[in-house]
Amino acid sequence: MTITRAKTMGFCFGVKNTIKLAMELIRSSSGPIYSLGEIVHNETLVKEFSDRGLKVIRANDEVEKGRLLIRAHGVRPEIEEKFRNNGFDVIDGTCPIVKKNQIAAREAEFPIILFCKKDHDEAVGIAGYAEKPCYAVESESDIDSIEKGEYTAIVQTTFSYEKLSAYTKMLEEKGCILHFAGSGICHASIDRRAAVEALSKLVEMIVVVGDENSANSKALFCLASSLVPHAYMVSGPESVTKEMASFENVGITAGASVSESLVKRVEERLSALSIDV
Repeated sequence: MTITRAKTMGFCFGVKNTIKLAMELIRSSSGPIYSLGEIVHNETLVKEFSDRGLKVIRANDEVEKGRLLIRAHGVRPEIEEKFRNNGFDVIDGTCPIVKKNQIAAREAEFPIILFCKKDHDEAVGIAGYAEKPCYAVESESDIDSIEKGEYTAIVQTTFSYEKLSAYTKMLEEKGCILHFAGSGICHASIDRRAAVEALSKLVEMIVVVGDENSANSKALFCLASSLVPHAYMVSGPESVTKEMASFENVGITAGASVSESLVKRVEERLSALSIDV
């Protein structure tokens, strides 16, 4: 078996920064420490941090005062303010690229069109900063209710470029004038997609390392599935099967919440199983 890695994959800048803050929090804290939601969409990493004392909580949980880490996705401003007012030491790990979108929402001159996955935590947080009406556009049907006019347009960092182009054209044809603000689609997302497209020309099968609840991992898997005859998504080495190890030329990529060590363990498992096939 020959395993080829995608040129760009794994941790993005925002996740790396949050992981660094979490490590510093663990090293420097003597009292309770919390992550507001799972620090990343990666079950293995979440467990590792939990074992070291970083407890995952939700916005409405009643817990002892301590130090609270806001993860890369960010949160609505009233949630952050609530914890600060209740005496928590809040460490803001919001990705700087996401933060630009939050600021753009707060400072928008016109009603906002937010191109996003509506229930994604990043999108919910951005919408929470909006002081003007905010219309979420996830699918074509969402465009039907948007009237002609001027809008501030903000794009979730991991939104599909193809969908953005199509929906922008549809809105402009309706007479909507879009003033784009914020960061736009993150280059990390664009680069990872381009890397999978390049990888697909070299292999017959692609393994995407990532969790089912990771939007960017699922997007990579959908892309891989459209480009090669066989594609699989695994959360870790325990998910690797003999069927996956039966291919000669295998490609591997990973979502933005996946560590190098996890990718390596998946590679080792593939190689080990290929010997027995």
